Amino acid sequence: RYTPAAEAMIPLLRDESPRVRYFAMEALGRMSWKPAFDAIVSLLAENDDEDVYLRHGGMIALERLGEAAAVAGLANHPTKAVRIAAVAALMRMESPEAARFLDDEDEFVVTSAARAINDDRMIKDAVPALAALLDDPRFMNEPLIRRVINANLYEGTEQSALRLARLSARADVPSLLRIEALKTLEVWPEPSVLDRVTGDPRGPIQNNAEDARQAVEPLIAHILTEPHDELVISALRTVSSLNVETATPDVLALLTGANSPEVRMASLNTLADLGYQAIEAAVFEALNDDMAEVRMNALRMIPILGLPHETATALISPLFDNGTITELRTAINTLADIDHPSAASQLSVQLDRLISDELNPEIQLDLVLAAERTNFPELKDKLETYEAGKARDDSVSVYRETLYGGNANRGRDLFFRDVGAQCINCHMVGGEGADIGPDLSKVAERLSREQFLRAMVSPTEHPVSGYTILTLTMEDGGQVRGVFQLETGNSLFLNVDNEPVEIRKAQIMERRHSPSAMPPMGEVLSRTQIRDIIEYLSTLRAE
Repeated sequence: RYTPAAEAMIPLLRDESPRVRYFAMEALGRMSWKPAFDAIVSLLAENDDEDVYLRHGGMIALERLGEAAAVAGLANHPTKAVRIAAVAALMRMESPEAARFLDDEDEFVVTSAARAINDDRMIKDAVPALAALLDDPRFMNEPLIRRVINANLYEGTEQSALRLARLSARADVPSLLRIEALKTLEVWPEPSVLDRVTGDPRGPIQNNAEDARQAVEPLIAHILTEPHDELVISALRTVSSLNVETATPDVLALLTGANSPEVRMASLNTLADLGYQAIEAAVFEALNDDMAEVRMNALRMIPILGLPHETATALISPLFDNGTITELRTAINTLADIDHPSAASQLSVQLDRLISDELNPEIQLDLVLAAERTNFPELKDKLETYEAGKARDDSVSVYRETLYGGNANRGRDLFFRDVGAQCINCHMVGGEGADIGPDLSKVAERLSREQFLRAMVSPTEHPVSGYTILTLTMEDGGQVRGVFQLETGNSLFLNVDNEPVEIRKAQIMERRHSPSAMPPMGEVLSRTQIRDIIEYLSTLRAE
């Protein structure tokens, strides 16, 4: 840095070549040559944001001169481009003087100042000034207001909480920003260590929950009547987080009167979080809702509410008369989790229906698995009775509860991705996979669920056309060995040395299958996984 040359470089800021002007600014900035300040500002004003390189070079030069007060004095400069460069320079200097630009008449300059204060390393001494913009915001663009909301979170005062609550209740403010204010109040006592706007690490902070609760209480009833569902749901979560017990009547009204099932679900969750004394009645109300998702939400809550076991069982039992398959599954698993004689009694009733073959096939496996993980002798005895009724030499009978009720999407994932099953290594579907085994692309058009199951758990029990090698012992003592093609009532058709051969069954004394390369899937997959794959295979038809 040859500072004696600095004075001679100032005229170069007016050179006809933009490149020369740029490098002159850079050099003067690196020298921190403070007498160049006015000339650099003049260049920025003349450029007026036309040349982005000159704009950038001027901003860097102002920062390197290190005169924060002088740069802040540009807040009154008539040229917008100069004020923008000044804001950027102050941000790089981490100077709280950036707050002076929050009063600018131009929305972009104000937003740039908000970015300078909030983003990167955050200028903490300027945060209160940024937070105060919410008292009377002149501009309402999202980048600005998100940072103003964030500043109030980090300021963390009683006044800050009031600002956020008032913003969330303003009907003239975009819903997106009202929701952000509510979400900020929701996490008010202990926010994330990451900045809500930029994601930068800020470290832990703690605010007084009572400040937020008192700010929200007078306004929450009004917000909960808004027609915007997402806004109402955010308000309900804020009520839960801040434990605004005075809102209980308004929340209860939403459970019974809201049009949106999402709002009704959120209201039940909030009542539970508030420790609502009549929560059993609220759950019962939700369990009788017209929408399945509301009923399911209530059903999932029962095990975690700490209800008396008899009460929980009584709430669940009616679902066995008219519940959907998903509800029935959840009910079965919830009863198994309750671990009480009242719940075991209800499971016992369902096991009786299973034994008498009156239970919906889609929930049979769920019931068996649930009963297996309980410790009640009565249920174990009935499981033994159920298993004893199966023909042990028939693979379909042994695994019959896996035939229905699977999840086709999970089954597809197992087929293509499971490292244990490795289906895709031998079979092909829709052009994907290998041709070592049969192509299963349209297999549901020719095979039943029972055949899928048998092929999976007992792959050598029946020959597969084009793949199984049969060795036949004939009545004259000779042997025929070939690839199985077709079986009819009277004949077997084999491919022997690439020639089709028909053999009358009456001439066959013994037949032996070659071992299948596919292992019995009952040894590799769980019963639930087998059920899912069967469900997936049953969807494979021509489009």
